Amino acid sequence: MKKIKPNSIEAVFYFALYICMQDGKFTSEEKEQMFIDMPIVKKLYLDLYGELLYDNFKSMCNNFFLKYEIEESFIGSDINDTEISYINSIINDPSLRDIAMMVARNAAAADGLQLKEQSKYQYWYDSWIK
Repeated sequence: MKKIKPNSIEAVFYFALYICMQDGKFTSEEKEQMFIDMPIVKKLYLDLYGELLYDNFKSMCNNFFLKYEIEESFIGSDINDTEISYINSIINDPSLRDIAMMVARNAAAADGLQLKEQSKYQYWYDSWIK
């Protein structure tokens, strides 16, 4: 598993990809929705941290999809301790968690929110938001 810097844009993309992959696939509709959400993510991230190191957000996102894969043991309906620990280690800022949840929900819903996607999303919603 490649290391992702905590509370980074990559962590947000990883979380969204992780939710989308629960049904075993990352569709073109889900990817396109992430591209659509990029201006919002960029604005919210800048508001939180005051800086963003990427000039071309779409290029950075495309490179992300080429470099990172979701750990196979993280895919499926049962959530495991390693998965919980890893996700919490890359996204621990409450405000960034809100952004990650929004991007994940929008992306996963782009092709119809599958039961496994909904289940993992609900776990994190209950853990982070409630």
